[in-house]
Amino acid sequence: MLFAINLLPLMASTAGAGAASQAASELDRLLRQREYLELESALQTSQNLSRQDRAFFRAVLANRTNHIDQSIRQLQALIPQLSKSGRTDRATIALHTLGDDYLKSFRYADAQKTYADLLLHFGTSMSPAERDEVQSTEAVLQLLGNAPPQTVQVRAPSTIRSRTNKLGLIELPVQVGKNSDFWVLDTSANFSYVTETVARRFGLRASSGTASAHGISGVRMSLRTAVIPELRLGRATVCNVVVMVVPDEALYFAPLQWQLHMLLGRPVLSALGRITFHADGRFSVEKSSKAKPVRSNLLMEEFPLVVVKHNGKELLFAFDTGASQSILNPKYYYLFQSEFAGRPLDPQTVAGGGGSQTQLVYHLSQVTLSLGGASVTVPDVAVVTSSFPSGVSNFYGTIGQNVLRLFRRYTVDFHSMRFTAETAGNTGERKADSPHP
Repeated sequence: MLFAINLLPLMASTAGAGAASQAASELDRLLRQREYLELESALQTSQNLSRQDRAFFRAVLANRTNHIDQSIRQLQALIPQLSKSGRTDRATIALHTLGDDYLKSFRYADAQKTYADLLLHFGTSMSPAERDEVQSTEAVLQLLGNAPPQTVQVRAPSTIRSRTNKLGLIELPVQVGKNSDFWVLDTSANFSYVTETVARRFGLRASSGTASAHGISGVRMSLRTAVIPELRLGRATVCNVVVMVVPDEALYFAPLQWQLHMLLGRPVLSALGRITFHADGRFSVEKSSKAKPVRSNLLMEEFPLVVVKHNGKELLFAFDTGASQSILNPKYYYLFQSEFAGRPLDPQTVAGGGGSQTQLVYHLSQVTLSLGGASVTVPDVAVVTSSFPSGVSNFYGTIGQNVLRLFRRYTVDFHSMRFTAETAGNTGERKADSPHP
């Protein structure tokens, strides 16, 4: 992930109300800790929940499983009840989730009003970091105003040729008007991004006002918003694509002396439905599967989450095509802390748009991960022990390009919420020669 505005629903630290059942309190704990797999299982087996308890958890999980319309309907009915009952912790989560629903359905004015209400009613109870994130999001949405909703038309299945840049990231040829350029794919970016240079070349009308967002280094960057009337990718046409217009230096990678100009974010990629990446560089857009999976292994916050099996456990990892390297997060470190006894901590610098950040990390010589029906062994994996200023830190790790390159092909179906992968010959596991591009 290069960077993304953090739109994660706030997890208030307030304990469950005294009248709440023990089962409901346990579900609140799982939600605060983003343990969505355990939350879904516990919700199915809990018998002594009130109607309001069950409705609340179902509405939040509907958001995480990308059933956006269902989540909106349930939350609109539920939020007044939560406010009257004094459950400010749940009301906060519900409002933030509803704002995220509106944003994902391109209802920008509704999203802005919801985040403004969140700040008005619960801003004083938030931590400074939480309040700052909500204020940044609301400011971006103010710039969008009455921007038209994004729409997509996939005329037929198509396959185009991608390329890999010097960061090891995938780039796709995208047509905007008469301009054909390669854009970096970043599933963890809430919006698409272009530099001011590209915005001028495209003839985009950027907003007169500005907002700001955090880069991966934690440095704030100024941005404006614009709308691309039509963007073509293969046989797919995406209309009214919102982009963040940032100064060129915000996407400059100084250690590599490399300038990124265009980044295609999750709203466009997920609108395509079912996308497949092939090891030989082909990128396919296909019809989504009509068959409902027995169990989805793909979830969504402001970025996709994929179920990863490791050491007999199912763990949620961020799925980030905009990350060249995969990492393991503090949640992994604390879960498997015994693995690190006697190991040294080493400094590691992570570069991103606008700067870099150095942290002390452990290194594991190799880690075997299973996801999407395939198993791969990844060498030299960094384990971070303190959180980056990013929502991905709430999960066990990030699946980046050094893992994804090990698959012969992998498919992300945003409609059925299913991730599938194959290794070479679809037999056995594949081992990387090097973690570097």
